[in-house]
Amino acid sequence: MRTIILILAFSIPFSSLLAEKTDTGDTEEMEEISVIGRRSLLSLRLDVYRREDDFYRLFNALNTDDDYDVNCDKETRTGSHLSRRVCKANFVKDATALEARQYLLGIGGSSAAVIIMRKQELLNAKMTATVQENPELLEKLLDLDKARKRYEAERNVRFK
Repeated sequence: MRTIILILAFSIPFSSLLAEKTDTGDTEEMEEISVIGRRSLLSLRLDVYRREDDFYRLFNALNTDDDYDVNCDKETRTGSHLSRRVCKANFVKDATALEARQYLLGIGGSSAAVIIMRKQELLNAKMTATVQENPELLEKLLDLDKARKRYEAERNVRFK
């Protein structure tokens, strides 16, 4: 209790001093400084990822068939330590998993590539129709395209 009173007793004179310093009426304009710099490639790439997520989130909400929902994840290829971002529809994951199960059980079955190719055409048609019907989704697609072009242009400049 004494500590609190002492702290309050010492802070009151200083706070009034600060108030006197700031209330002198001097309104000096602060100089504005603009700094123009280049964004890092990482920053540009993360912007692409964010816009990709926004686009697919809205597409998935508008799409009625969960098999055609698209999700983005980081994947590491076998024999590599480098991961990369890959966006896939649910049917791609399901077909690949089915093919792996069939292989492990020694059962012949349909190839994942055939299933994916057939369903990919339908996904493209669904996505095109949904973009045409929904202006907000179209706007997100255009934003994504701009972000990708900005990233590629900057990458090309830096790695000539």
